[in-house]
Amino acid sequence: MKNRTIYYKERPIDDYHFYNGTILNRVKVVQYAVTFEGGYSTSAIYDIDNHDKIIPPNERNDGILFKKDLKISLKNNTKDGIFFDNFYNFITCIHGYVFLSVIDLIESSNTYMKEESFILSTENPIQVLIPPFHGFVYKALEDSILIDKLAYKSIDTISQNKLQLDNIKINWP
Repeated sequence: MKNRTIYYKERPIDDYHFYNGTILNRVKVVQYAVTFEGGYSTSAIYDIDNHDKIIPPNERNDGILFKKDLKISLKNNTKDGIFFDNFYNFITCIHGYVFLSVIDLIESSNTYMKEESFILSTENPIQVLIPPFHGFVYKALEDSILIDKLAYKSIDTISQNKLQLDNIKINWP
């Protein structure tokens, strides 16, 4: 089970699973099948067909939509973040091997400043849905490509901030 998170388990092609984070329960982990019949990656097709179902129902009904994709190419050992947004981020690794850490930055929360970490890779088919006002930082453990889908209410103004990496202690691999 090398390079697998605790969420990994072989699944049938049409069997998708959603988990709450073990430390930050508002963080959602989505496990999808690795390939469709015919050998195509599920990442792009899965996102098109299913990503709107990932948002919790009460928030999905408030008009939250995915509006933009960011494709981020990372060189080995690249660190970036801590991004702090007022919208959801949906992170997928489509190539490579990436360490992702999510930090609760809501001062009134009982998990304030706690972090939860994930390994994203093409071998470990999970995606991470990061809720608003949770920071995230990542480190490429090899040359990698991330897709970040941004979700927010159409009436909202996007607000994205970037905190200094040395402001928060991250347990890097």
